[in-house]
Amino acid sequence: MSNSNEKIIQSASQKTELLFRNPNSRPTEQELAKAKIAQQLSLTCEKPRQGKRIFALYQLFSYYFFRSETKSFIAFKIIEISNKLAEKYRENISLINEYIKTTGTSNIADLKNYISYINNKDLVEFREGEEQINFFKQLLYYYDQRQSGKVNISAATTKLNIAALKKIEEEAFECWLRLLDINYELRNTIIGAENRKALYYLSEKYVDLHTIIDGIKKETFKDLEKYRESTVKEYYDIMSYFSLPSNKLLDFRLFVQKKLESRMYEAQFLKLPAGNTINNDIALLNNNCKELKRQYLLSLKEISSIVNHYKEIIIRYQTFFTGEIDKMISYIKESYVNLMNILFKKLHESKTFLSLKPIKFESSDLEVVLQLEKEKIEQEISKLKSKYSSILIPLISSIDSEMERVESKYCFNLSFAKSQCSSLQSLQNETIKAFVSRFKEEKDKVEKNIKQKQKILEDFEKTMLEDTNHLVNQLKEECNTLCSDLLRENQYFWAKFNSEFNSESRKYFVRLYYEYAPFISSWNDGENGWMYEYLILKLNSEYLRKIGSTVKHYSPEGKLHEKAARLIESYSNFFRNVNLQRDEVELDSLLKLNTIPKVDYSKVEEKLNKSLEDLKSAHVEFTELISKILNS
Repeated sequence: MSNSNEKIIQSASQKTELLFRNPNSRPTEQELAKAKIAQQLSLTCEKPRQGKRIFALYQLFSYYFFRSETKSFIAFKIIEISNKLAEKYRENISLINEYIKTTGTSNIADLKNYISYINNKDLVEFREGEEQINFFKQLLYYYDQRQSGKVNISAATTKLNIAALKKIEEEAFECWLRLLDINYELRNTIIGAENRKALYYLSEKYVDLHTIIDGIKKETFKDLEKYRESTVKEYYDIMSYFSLPSNKLLDFRLFVQKKLESRMYEAQFLKLPAGNTINNDIALLNNNCKELKRQYLLSLKEISSIVNHYKEIIIRYQTFFTGEIDKMISYIKESYVNLMNILFKKLHESKTFLSLKPIKFESSDLEVVLQLEKEKIEQEISKLKSKYSSILIPLISSIDSEMERVESKYCFNLSFAKSQCSSLQSLQNETIKAFVSRFKEEKDKVEKNIKQKQKILEDFEKTMLEDTNHLVNQLKEECNTLCSDLLRENQYFWAKFNSEFNSESRKYFVRLYYEYAPFISSWNDGENGWMYEYLILKLNSEYLRKIGSTVKHYSPEGKLHEKAARLIESYSNFFRNVNLQRDEVELDSLLKLNTIPKVDYSKVEEKLNKSLEDLKSAHVEFTELISKILNS
């Protein structure tokens, strides 16, 4: 029996191993036996399996967390691009080293062609990445300046930044909302996993307890049978010492029999006081739990009234500031309307001036001016052609050389060579298309200037009218953008503020609940908490110990009660520790659930600087490798 007790005491240390064992391993005979007993006792004895889900939710939480604020969202855009470009540089370094390792440096011409190919194949990606990094850096600077109320950038750049920032703010707000959903899902999954783990531990422990007590009961039945046999033997031994007349023998036999049986009756009688004591203790425990529930409801009512009071204050402030925003928007619209009226007034004055002193160019003069402008345009377009030719010609040449190298190297593996050449041809076409598109954009800008000047010279009044209408439309767009931005920022501010207030207020309810929950709340509705069950176990253990110590001199069942008392006490302590840990995890998860995650930008900035430094070092390593090879 001592071995059985040691097993149940040691089982707690073995739980973790059983819980996280390889799911593909076959269960042992002991585990199968436990599972069968658990099924008979209607116990849930399943291992929690939410580990992968929790890990995936943590990854999603991390992703959306760093993108839930505008500034960190922009920073992570830069980090993503930097990491991608740095990885591309390292990939190119690896390709060059691999080429040198397999081919050597004896053929300088082929080596230079290959390096030229490596240097040009990702040219578009590197240029676009560099432009995006610079743009997002500028946007980050603009955001900081705007937050501090200092914006010293040109109007055109400011307009571009406002549009980009608006889009990013909307995306960041969506990430923030998604983050709250994921945080809710994550914390509840952790709580669910902890509940399953607690049930698993307690079920296994209860099965151990049931198995051992069942074994003790069987041994006790054997002891009782032996005790009965010894009593019968004692009866006959006593009777063997006496020789009485038949008329007195029957009465004497009954006397001896009752005297021997009285020990068992006394043992049962001695249980009654202990039974009355435990009934009184349970009644007192129930009354205390009811009193705790009453105190909890009173405290809950007080906290609710305080929270509602501050909620009303917040609603008043929100209503006031929203009204002030509406007034500001009305003022802005009125100011823009006045500005438009000034423009139309100036247009009318200009038209009147032109009607008195018409300005008109002779056709010959107009042709001379336009011819001069065309020559300037042609020069600029010629420079553009030269610029893009200096990029495209080496690029096409390097890719063609690489295709020739592949065809020569894999001449006996035509399918592979064809596949490689097809990929290279696709890369060449995409790269040429990207640079041609850029050339056309710059060319269109240059040609647009001369068309604009021609319009002014041919019909100044019409151009002036079109420009005025264009300015008015721009003002309307700016006005609408500014007003919508104010409304959007007001909406975002109050959405986040109310969310933070609700989260902080719920923390008080959570902490209050977890002060009383062990006594007044259970997983099953209408039942008291786990602390009530724990105290009932303690009372039963004490009850059995008292009975055991009292009746052990009269009956073998005294040992059964004492052993059962020790086992139940061991189980009750284990039960308490498991529930305390479960409550601790649940409280921590609920507090985190009701905490609005906030980004520590210093950590983001540290990661941003590291990413840019990695990109710089990768670029330097790549250029130094090329220089070293070409100069050797």
